[in-house]
Amino acid sequence: MLTDGKETWRLGWSQLTKIVTYKQDLFAVDRICLDFFVESLQLPYRTNEEMQGFQDLMERMRQVFPSIDENWHRQVTFPAFAQNLKVLYERQPANEHRDL
Repeated sequence: MLTDGKETWRLGWSQLTKIVTYKQDLFAVDRICLDFFVESLQLPYRTNEEMQGFQDLMERMRQVFPSIDENWHRQVTFPAFAQNLKVLYERQPANEHRDL
């Protein structure tokens, strides 16, 4: 659950198809963001570090998706004022086969 003071979102982790992180340049400071994409919806659930529950969300995300690089937060934080867009997770389509 995450709230931004206006909305509260509840999503099942199994619904996610993609997680993207990036940094917004707010002139004097940067803001770390996470966007969560759900297959059935066209728009992502946008979150940022200023939202209540964001820290808990980051910790839980790493537990649910252990393949996410442990250093992702540092990689998006530096260098300052660069967007540093990074796909943290992307579900493979069911009909797409991977080579083993």
